Amino acid sequence: MAAAAPTSDIIFIVGNDPSKIKASATLPKSHVARHGWKSHSVARTRVRRRKQPQPLVRVAYEWTDVTSCKANQEEGEKEGTVVVVRPPPLPPIEFQLGGGRTDPFRTYPGRWRPDIPVLVDHYLQHMALPIQELDQSDTGLLRSRWFPLTMTEPATFYSILLLSAANRAALQHHTGAACTVLQLKADAIAYINRALGDRSMQTSDAVIGAVAKMGSYEAMQGDPASYLMHMRAVQAMVAQRGGLSRLGLGGLLRRIIVWIDINSSFLLDTPRFFPNEEFAETDGAVILNLERFIAA
Repeated sequence: MAAAAPTSDIIFIVGNDPSKIKASATLPKSHVARHGWKSHSVARTRVRRRKQPQPLVRVAYEWTDVTSCKANQEEGEKEGTVVVVRPPPLPPIEFQLGGGRTDPFRTYPGRWRPDIPVLVDHYLQHMALPIQELDQSDTGLLRSRWFPLTMTEPATFYSILLLSAANRAALQHHTGAACTVLQLKADAIAYINRALGDRSMQTSDAVIGAVAKMGSYEAMQGDPASYLMHMRAVQAMVAQRGGLSRLGLGGLLRRIIVWIDINSSFLLDTPRFFPNEEFAETDGAVILNLERFIAA
């Protein structure tokens, strides 16, 4: 019977401990080392990935009610260095889908604003109402003649958006609506200046009406200096057209300017710019209608 082969000590190599694998060059470490280093590198990679910070996600909302912008900013500053602006509720669904007295295809002139449908609806429902002094023998001319004209020129359109925003804020007591009103005022002035730079538009009905409406806005805000500046411009443009009787809309634009001139002169105690112009059916009498003037 053959003698038994001498036995050698069996050495267990820990595969996930690189220090033991490298301890002796005589160890059969080729296969184990390859898998040991692989597991070790994967473990280190997982640790590094876990230590990476999560990316900061910023969300921008299309609908932003600037009436609450200051409150949201102050609240965000309390939370840390990143200002968190929380969007207010969206407009009613009928306005989002173009319901009411708004255009679902967004064919409004000028830059699009999410609050345009609400402001247009407010203007048509609460402001562009029948006024005897302006309508004369017809009815509802602010809607049938004046509003279509505003849809042809951004300067005129944004001037009525400004009036609508100011009136809506006053009726609903939105004290924080100053952000919206100031932005609309800046946009209206920018569009007016752009139109005045175009020779073909300088004395158009739309631009004259826009500047006159800006004058009425300043009169309602109690700012005589700004009112006089706008009305001097209206006076100069009307003179270039050859007088109020040469304006369009079937005489409606003439009556709108006379309406603004009469009521603003009383509100601000300033001289009239067109003292000899009256309404056709008043027999030369000056008629004030401050309640409807503020709304129109």
